[in-house]
Amino acid sequence: MTDPIREAVEQIKAELLPETDEFSAGWNAASYQAIDNVTAALSGVTVVPPGSGIERIAVERQRQIEREGFTVEHDAHHDPLDLVEAALSYMLAAETPERWTFGAKPPRWPWSAATWKPSRGPARNLEKAGALIAAVLDRLAASTSSEEPTVRYATAEELRARRSELIESTGLGYDVLAQRADTYQLSPEQESAWDTIRGLDYLLGDRDDLEPER
Repeated sequence: MTDPIREAVEQIKAELLPETDEFSAGWNAASYQAIDNVTAALSGVTVVPPGSGIERIAVERQRQIEREGFTVEHDAHHDPLDLVEAALSYMLAAETPERWTFGAKPPRWPWSAATWKPSRGPARNLEKAGALIAAVLDRLAASTSSEEPTVRYATAEELRARRSELIESTGLGYDVLAQRADTYQLSPEQESAWDTIRGLDYLLGDRDDLEPER
């Protein structure tokens, strides 16, 4: 750790407050997060909050690679603008899902109608849009030696551990989660966790009955 960075970390630590109330506890939590971010930046690793949009996009991007074969090498055969147009199409589907359904592809969709596979929920379509943008960045990064891929690829063991954590965080079992998701009875926090769990299921191959998506 360089001296300027070390000094910055020590300064943050010096500003921690005695946790006597909700404000001081929140201040300290934010300070510790800042320290984590500084430390992670030095090692080239991004701190990704569990269940965040970044994680959900990363899970979808990895699903596309592992289950669909949409690797950087595969995407090199596409015009980068096609991937951007595909991302914009899923953003449209997130905004007006009742309009852009199966068989009714947006005019921006660059490929055949058979490849247009929107999801029912806006969040899922945004995950796909974000993953497509990540795919464009991965392709651009691959063309230079100084950049790293935008997604860190986890092992199957890490994915299973993360899946178990998410299920436990909801306070429900997997089957109950699935049933309540089908009947729209999940809280926003549970729905967010469930969306990530479904993405992990794809990656782990535990839900072969679901159709491949992009």
